[in-house]
Amino acid sequence: MVNNFKKYLLEKEDYSEAELQQIAAVATVVDLQAGEILFTEGSLWPYNGFVCGGLLVNYTTDGAGIEKTLSFAPELFWAGDRNSLLTGTPIPYSARALETTRLVLIEHNELENLRFKIQRFNDMMNLLIQKFIEVTTRNILDNMIFSDEEKYSRLITKIPTLNERAPRQMIASCLNITPEGLNHIIDGMPWQPGSAI
Repeated sequence: MVNNFKKYLLEKEDYSEAELQQIAAVATVVDLQAGEILFTEGSLWPYNGFVCGGLLVNYTTDGAGIEKTLSFAPELFWAGDRNSLLTGTPIPYSARALETTRLVLIEHNELENLRFKIQRFNDMMNLLIQKFIEVTTRNILDNMIFSDEEKYSRLITKIPTLNERAPRQMIASCLNITPEGLNHIIDGMPWQPGSAI
């Protein structure tokens, strides 16, 4: 099992070595190079994915072919689309590696078997699902309530190295602001959308 994933599991629960071996037995390690696609819009996603190292970007493309960044998944984040996983419906966005990225993938059926066999693993997954719902709800509210500066601050608090790892255009797109607006936020300069730069 990849060390970062094992460390993550042990930080969440006090797994025995036998339990860790059961998890490792159904885990597949996948390495992506920078620019390599993990999945594309319209495909199905049958895995629970965990980023052991690297950085993924989730994005969609509009009718004009322009990419819109939805979110980032750095190391120690879960990756993939939970809705597609649970309902079997196509994923409404794509994901690719922004840098060399290593993932652990566990097929949904295998993960459900682990939840049945290992109570502490089931407890961990229940907490993760609850947290996912809370974070999703909070992100929707944040986008409605917080200023651009506050949204940027929260994103960088969550992923402190993002400025060095992702193009500013992608970060600006994720925050739904212009690259110029993001530059002013990063440089600490006052700026109002629509004003001359």
